[in-house]
Amino acid sequence: EAGLRVFLDDPLVPAHNNSSEEAFVSIARGRHNWLFAYSEDGARALTVLSSITKTARRCGLNVLKYLELVMNRFREWRESVIPSDVIESVLPWNDEIRELCGLSV
Repeated sequence: EAGLRVFLDDPLVPAHNNSSEEAFVSIARGRHNWLFAYSEDGARALTVLSSITKTARRCGLNVLKYLELVMNRFREWRESVIPSDVIESVLPWNDEIRELCGLSV
């Protein structure tokens, strides 16, 4: 219950969830494009890439630099599970990532 009242104490937390709703609307719009994924794996890859791209953009990162960095760090785990510490090291709010990928212009 305390989490539901955060916006009352913190003026930086909006009292609405418009940005979350907007993210879902863009997913719904993308369904038409995902018809051309040709397989479940292709559709899954498109949704993951879309989510990563939108999160990086929302965090103000240069999306192309961020995608390149993520792909390079994940390359060696191509056929296995990526360790959680490696995943955490490339999250867009990580200070190192923000420094390496710079803020988008």
